[in-house]
Amino acid sequence: MLRRHIAPHSFALQHVENRVSLTDTSFAPVIIISIGCEIIRRFNLKNLQARTWALRWRNPALCRALLNRAMDARTVPALDGRPLAFNLSWLERWRGNFKTAGELAEVAFQSMSKQSDPEGWAELLVVKAVCAYSVGDHKLADEFLKDGFETLGPHAESGAGIEVLTILATLRQYSENYDEALTHLRDALQIAEDTGLYFEPGRVLHNLCRVNCLAGNIDAALDAGQQSVEQNRSRRNAIMLPYAEEVYAGALVASGNYELAREEAEKGLRAAVFSDDPRVTCQLHFAIGSSYLKERRPADALKVFEQGLKEATAFDYHLWIRNFHLHLSQTHEAIGTYQQALSHLKVYAEMQATQFKVEAHRQSYELRSQLEYQLARRSAEYERELRDQSVRLNTELVQANETLQMLNRRIEHNALHDALTGIGNRRMMTQYFGRAEQSDKSSDEIAALLIDLDGFKSINDRFGHATGDEVIKVISERLRTLLLDQELLVRMGGDEFLVASTVRTEQGELAKLAQDILDRINQPIDLPGDQGAVGASIGISVTRIRPNLERSLLQAADEAMYAAKRSGRNQAFMEPAPAKTGS
Repeated sequence: MLRRHIAPHSFALQHVENRVSLTDTSFAPVIIISIGCEIIRRFNLKNLQARTWALRWRNPALCRALLNRAMDARTVPALDGRPLAFNLSWLERWRGNFKTAGELAEVAFQSMSKQSDPEGWAELLVVKAVCAYSVGDHKLADEFLKDGFETLGPHAESGAGIEVLTILATLRQYSENYDEALTHLRDALQIAEDTGLYFEPGRVLHNLCRVNCLAGNIDAALDAGQQSVEQNRSRRNAIMLPYAEEVYAGALVASGNYELAREEAEKGLRAAVFSDDPRVTCQLHFAIGSSYLKERRPADALKVFEQGLKEATAFDYHLWIRNFHLHLSQTHEAIGTYQQALSHLKVYAEMQATQFKVEAHRQSYELRSQLEYQLARRSAEYERELRDQSVRLNTELVQANETLQMLNRRIEHNALHDALTGIGNRRMMTQYFGRAEQSDKSSDEIAALLIDLDGFKSINDRFGHATGDEVIKVISERLRTLLLDQELLVRMGGDEFLVASTVRTEQGELAKLAQDILDRINQPIDLPGDQGAVGASIGISVTRIRPNLERSLLQAADEAMYAAKRSGRNQAFMEPAPAKTGS
C-alpha cells in the first residue's frame, strides 16, 4: 500500500539503500545521505512523513537528515496526520538524545489528536517515558506508560502497544522483576507475530535475550539473541542490529563461548556505523573486553576498554566513561599495575560522587518545585486543606533531605573504604596519619605493621580470582578482630595490608600482635573442594609523630617486610627502635 504513495525518486533512493550491507563501514552512509538530501529538493514534501517513517529502521541517519533539512527550510506543508516532529522525536529517542526527543514530542503533541490517532499519541508517550527513565525518574515513566495503555484502549495490539510493553519490561528489569519483564515481552512478541509487523519481532527478541541473560536463563538468552541477530540482519534493521549483536555477544560471554562472542561483537561494531546511535559501540567494546577478562587475558581486555573509553569520551557519554574507568581500574589491578588502577579508580569515584550529588539535587529540586507549585494554587477557602497538604509536603522534604544526607554518607564511606573487604583504604590511611601529625604530641610514637600474604598467588592461579577475593575477605575479617580502639586496618591493594597504632608501640606489644596476626592468618581456609592456608611476611616500624610521617613510617615498614621475606617468609621483622631522649 505504501508504494502507491512514494514518488519514483524515493524508489531510486530505496534501491541504493537496499544494496548497501549493514556490515559495510565505508563511505556508503555518506553517499546515501547525500543522495537523499539532493532528492528532498525534487520530490513533493507532502508525503515526507510517510517516506521517513517507512525507512526509519533501515536508515535512521538518512531520515534524520531529510527531516532536519525540511524543518530547517520551513517548507513543510500542513499535514493532516502526524507532523515531522513526530518522526524526529522517535529517531532522536533511538539515538540517545533524550532531551531533544522530549522537546520534539511536545511539539508533535500540539499538532496531533489523541482521539483520531491514539497509536501515535501513545508512541509519543513512550518517548516521554524513555526520557523520564533516562534521568532516573521511574515513577514519571510509569505514569506515561499507564496513560499510553489507557489511550490505546482497543488499539493495544499494535506497534504502539509493543512500544509500551517493551519499555514496561525495561522498567521491571531495572527493578530485577525479571518474571514480569519476560511476561511483558512475550505478550509483545505475540502481538508482533499476530499482526505481521516486519521489524518488531527482532526488536522484542533483543529485549528477551537481555532479560533472560540477567535472570540467569542463558540457554533462552542465546536462543533469543541468535534469532534477533538473524531477523534484524535479514530485514536490514540498522537501528536494532548492533544492539542484537551486543546482547547476543553478552549471552555468549555468559555461556563461556568467548571467541564467538568477540566475533559477534565485531560484527555489531561494523553495523553500528549505520545505527546513528554512538552509545551501542560502548556496550560492544565492553562485551569484547569482558570476554578477554573471562579468559584471563587482561592485557587484551585493557586495549579494548581503553578504546571503549575513547568512544565514550568522544560523545561525552558519562555513564560509560564512568563504567570504563571502573573496568580499567579492575583490569590494571589484575595485571598488577596498581598505580594506573588507582588513577582510574579515582576518576570513577569522583564521577560516581558527582552523579550521586546531581541526582540528589534533582530530586530535592523537583520536590521543592512541586511544593511551591501546589502552595501557589491553594486559595484562602481551602486553608485547612492547605495546612494539611503543607505538613505532608514538608515531611516529604525532610525525607528528601535525609535521603540526601544518606547519599552523602554513602559517598564518604565509599571514598574511605575498600570495595571488596569493607576495611579502610589508602585515603583513610592518609587521613589517619594526618590527624596524628596534627595532634601536637611530638613525644608520642606511632607503629606500623605492613603485612604481605605469602602463597596467595598460587591460590589465585589454582582456583581463580573469585576464590582469591574470598580469601582476601576472610583474612581481612581475621585481622579486624585483633584491633583495639583507635587502631587502623587498611588494605593497601592486592594482598597487602597495614595496621597502624598509637596505643601499642612498645617492642613486646608489637611482637605479640605480629605473632597473633601470623597465627590467625595461618589458620586453614575453606577452598573449593579443599582446604588451604596462606602465610604472611610482616614488617614492623615505630617512629615518633612528626611531619612527613606517612612516607617515613611506611618506607621503614616496607624495608622490614622485605627483610622478613628474605629471612624465609611467614615471620615478622622489626626495624630497630629509635633511641629515646629525655623529656
